[in-house]
Amino acid sequence: MSHFTKIKTKINDQIILIKTLDNLKINWYKNKTLINQFNNEKYLCEILTKQKNIQEIGLKKKLDHYELIYDQAFWSSSFPISLFYEKIINCYALNLINKKLKENRFEIKNLTKQKNFDNIKINVLYYY
Repeated sequence: MSHFTKIKTKINDQIILIKTLDNLKINWYKNKTLINQFNNEKYLCEILTKQKNIQEIGLKKKLDHYELIYDQAFWSSSFPISLFYEKIINCYALNLINKKLKENRFEIKNLTKQKNFDNIKINVLYYY
């Protein structure tokens, strides 16, 4: 039986989430209904993205976080959902750090990262 799986995330800022998806070159759509093709289960999601097999992945806002909603039976990537989520959360964290630095009059002077946003090294510069 096919049904949606939900993963509670630490993501809570939609603007940074959208910037993250753009950074990762993940196409997304706003305010769409995620529909399970097997049992017609539905969720209105703030953000949707599609896999190569046309199956959708949703990000739905809860009180203080987003849930990642997907159907495990139709997961079509060569890597597990945990790596997909890790890639998003690592890039999201970097974008959140950058936002907080700017709010406190710092900027990133030098940034070194691997392709998947692991092992990030940041040098910051304070400006007046």
